[in-house]
Order: sequence, then C-alpha cells, then structure tokens
Amino acid sequence: MKAPGLPADQQFFADLFSGLVLNPQLLGRVWFASQPASLPVGSLCIDFPRLDIVLRGEYGNLLEAKQQRLVEGEMLFIPARAANLPVNNKPVMLLSLVFAPTWLGYRFTIAAPRRCCILLARSQLPSLQRR
Repeated sequence: MKAPGLPADQQFFADLFSGLVLNPQLLGRVWFASQPASLPVGSLCIDFPRLDIVLRGEYGNLLEAKQQRLVEGEMLFIPARAANLPVNNKPVMLLSLVFAPTWLGYRFTIAAPRRCCILLARSQLPSLQRR
C-alpha cells in the first residue's frame, strides 16, 4: 500500500515491512548472537542492537556453531556490543535493522558467494522528540 508523500527509500521499506506484517507465517526462528571473549578479524560489533532477517536464501554467523545456516524467514538478533561474523555460502537477500536510542536504521542487501554485497537500499528514521 503506497503511503502518500513518502520519499522513494522510505516507500521501499514501507512496502517491505508491510509484506512481513501482513504475512507473519513467513517469519521463523530467532537466533541470538553472543559476546565473544575476543573479536575475530572480520566480525561486526556495534554499540546498538541489530536484527538480521533472511528474506531469501541462506545466511550465517560463523561465531556460533548452530547459526552457520539460517534460512529464509529466520532471524539473527545481535544485542548491543555483541558480535557476528557473517557468512553467505549461497545467495541471500537480507533485511538488517539497527535500533539506536534516537533513530531506527535499516538496509536491504543482496549477497552472493565470493562476490561483494550489493546494498540496494538504506535509510534511517529519526525518533520523534517530545516537546
């Protein structure tokens, strides 16, 4: 459903979120990343919690043995200051959300094995400040 007056990047994500909300049966298991004692080279660690949703294909986190193969509909929640080491041995379409205190960041990427990720869209929404 097209919302009037949204910029193209926000409309893209509004459509994507609408599809997930209207079809919750597409979503499956949620995995949780942990905080390793030391960060391996290539791992991702930020100060805000994140949620990666596999929309198509396979995605994984090499830091956790049971998380090395997440399939369509599965999600990986990475708490603040926890880490993940992403791997994609097969093509993947991924929606990533970052939850900051004053904004919500989101991006949509497509990645293939042995190829660079293609960032298709990225945006963020500031929180509404109370006056």
